[in-house]
Amino acid sequence: MAVRLVNRLCGVYSVEQVYTGPDERILIADFAFEVTSEFFKERKL
Repeated sequence: MAVRLVNRLCGVYSVEQVYTGPDERILIADFAFEVTSEFFKERKL
């Protein structure tokens, strides 16, 4: 999953992890959805 990959990259670069919640697939997906929604909130087609 992309969230796990980003967390691994955070470890490589010694920065705080993006996701620190439980390692449950549904919770990780919910987190990714929230981040994506916030990122594209202002976007208009």
